[in-house]
Amino acid sequence: MHAKTTSVWTYENGAPEEFSLTRLCDVVDAHFGVKCELVKLAEGGYHKVYDIIEAGDGVHPGKSLNAVARVASPAFPRDKLKSEVATLRYIASHTSVPVPSVSVWNADASNPVGAEYMIMQKIPGVPAFDNWQTLPVDIKESVVVQVAEHLAALFSIRFDKAGSLYCVPSASKSSSSSVSSTASDGYEVGPIVTGPFFHSLDGILDYPTTDLHTLPSSSSTRLHSLRGPFTGAGDYLAHHLRALLFKCTEFPKETMRLLDDEDKPKEEPDNEQKRETLQRAERALRKGIQLCAVYPGDASVYPGGPSTPEQPFTLRLDDFRLVNILIDEYTGKVNGYIDFEGTSTAPLWYAATVPQWIPDPDGDTASWYGGSPADQRRLWGAFHATMARCDAEWRKAYQGGKPFRAWADHLELGVEAWGSEDVERWVDARLAWASEEGRRGMAMPESDD
Repeated sequence: MHAKTTSVWTYENGAPEEFSLTRLCDVVDAHFGVKCELVKLAEGGYHKVYDIIEAGDGVHPGKSLNAVARVASPAFPRDKLKSEVATLRYIASHTSVPVPSVSVWNADASNPVGAEYMIMQKIPGVPAFDNWQTLPVDIKESVVVQVAEHLAALFSIRFDKAGSLYCVPSASKSSSSSVSSTASDGYEVGPIVTGPFFHSLDGILDYPTTDLHTLPSSSSTRLHSLRGPFTGAGDYLAHHLRALLFKCTEFPKETMRLLDDEDKPKEEPDNEQKRETLQRAERALRKGIQLCAVYPGDASVYPGGPSTPEQPFTLRLDDFRLVNILIDEYTGKVNGYIDFEGTSTAPLWYAATVPQWIPDPDGDTASWYGGSPADQRRLWGAFHATMARCDAEWRKAYQGGKPFRAWADHLELGVEAWGSEDVERWVDARLAWASEEGRRGMAMPESDD
């Protein structure tokens, strides 16, 4: 039970930020109409999760209300929680994929709690990660098949823009409101919520002396404008690079500090070398933005064109790990999925992936999640067979999109990597390839690299 009145977010290189557990409990009490207590279930870099328990009377113990309170770190853009709520509600209303229902949420961090929060359904079961290595292969296969069916259902959804999902407020509700306990009239694709726009990553402030949330209005407007939404794959892919370039040009001194060599004494920084790295990174990032416009495309993914050319985007999950899948450990039934922050609408080939925890049995990571080679092949085969049965277009996007996903992996590199000669050469080779007549939107064979 919570005894403290506040909880604190700590950073390795910045001042802590706190929120009020007492005020959060007041919100919970008011919602359920009974006195409640909060029991911490989990804590990560971005969220704290509390089980909601009806308070006991001193004689009888309290009982679970099958709900949790989830508090968001200030690390995210201010509309992150709005997008996550919209994504959960959209999936629940458009598919049979089991996700928790959200009853109350507040996306205004200046509220009395002092942080964004939501009250949501508690999904029964255990995280699949807890027992995955020791589960019988029959149970694992059942989980894999269900997951594939659910991913196919999500892949079948189409959008005409890339970005993040948001609820469209009802006519009777102000569009500026940050508090809700009712469903919306609809949904729309809006600014993307993704890593380059976070205030911190894994508890480390990106720019500790510069609050990206309170920039001067002109800079803030420029940074926000990079978040879309996007009507083309090229602009969607380039948003990460544009955000990095913005930081390099707007905050060069801060960026150079991020390039510090931990092995060097702090009193002997190689500023000239870091300056060269920063300049090379800026040059390579500009080339990367050019490449986003001419390299990835549907031409080699769908030779005959996709089935929905006017809606070339689908849902892409950003955090699809075993720990976020709740299962019945005895039957393998998937009870639900949690943690949909960072979910976006993205090009089909970018979303057509195999979960990391179902590794290629012939790949380098085959043994990471346990099981014999025969078991690994069985799970790999079950996933692909199910996807082929549920959505034939997924297979085309998966196979044809492999080289483009390799390019997309480069997009998530940091400034230091973009300042390396190897990355610049990699980009140069593909720019040269795409400049040849008839190759725009076509993948460069890896053997030509």
